[in-house]
Amino acid sequence: MLACGRARAAEPEARVHLSLPSCELPKLASDELRAAAALELNTSGLSLLSEGDPRSPGDIEASIDATCAEDGVLELHALWGPNEGSRALKLKELPVTSRPRAVALALAELLAAVRPEEQPAAIEVELAEDPVPAKEVAPVRESRPAPTARPENTTTKSRAELAPGSNDGGREGPSAGNSGRTRHALTLQGEIRSFALEPIVPGIRAGYEFNRFVLGLGVLRGRAAGYDGSVTAAITYGYWEWRIQELGRPDRPWFTFGPRLGLGLVSLMPIPTPTSTGASTTDIYAEVAQFCELWATLPPFRFGAQFELGYAMGALAYETSHLLASYGGPFGSLMLEATLLL
Repeated sequence: MLACGRARAAEPEARVHLSLPSCELPKLASDELRAAAALELNTSGLSLLSEGDPRSPGDIEASIDATCAEDGVLELHALWGPNEGSRALKLKELPVTSRPRAVALALAELLAAVRPEEQPAAIEVELAEDPVPAKEVAPVRESRPAPTARPENTTTKSRAELAPGSNDGGREGPSAGNSGRTRHALTLQGEIRSFALEPIVPGIRAGYEFNRFVLGLGVLRGRAAGYDGSVTAAITYGYWEWRIQELGRPDRPWFTFGPRLGLGLVSLMPIPTPTSTGASTTDIYAEVAQFCELWATLPPFRFGAQFELGYAMGALAYETSHLLASYGGPFGSLMLEATLLL
């Protein structure tokens, strides 16, 4: 007897919605990238949604962010259920002819890294009315299809030749590109500070960021006028910041707070009227402050606003018998910053 059957294609495990940058990437066409991604995801048991396809709650969200420059950085992000991961690729290190497939391979490997673990199904056993002794009962096993191999186990070696950056194909784990990567940056801040008797003291800061620690140099200049003349103040200090906590993704935090310590010198220079006299002075300046900061990251830059409250030990300026200005005591500062991520 000859039997005929109808073959049915296996249903994809999940659907992927891919978001691309709004700008045209240099030497990397979006249609070629989508075609290469659809092919690589299909080999992993996934299907790529077209741009106009409707979404469903179970879809995988994937996106590619870029600076849209020839020497820019591609940032791949994936969210599959409760798991989330990111990966960065330097565009200039990818061969022009194989850029679509190299990016597609990196996306497939990222999705394989964040794939949720499968929970084994419970095995139900039905006992007969007259059970036989235990030694005569054959073990009941559930017939399950052989699990398909994960993409990272079967295709890592063949894909390693196309992905640049390291001996293992430039592949980073789900957390290696985030929390395990050392962060360096250069920061420039414009500051407006208010002491008790000096309402507005402008200044500038420049710092070097190493992970959650910052070392920098700050300068403040103030001027106060009185009946017998005026006095100018110059405060130069070095500072150290510790960001105790950062909220947001490890590679793109949006809020942080912590303490700051500063130590330097404060110089007062009088400008007396023709009928008065004055003397310059230089004292040690020290301060401690608590800051909080909001960030917005647009690689390779980060922009933020910082607010802090603190207390300083500085110098006092007197005019005859009364206090003219105070560069110490409680103070509040507001800063705007621009940071270059290295």
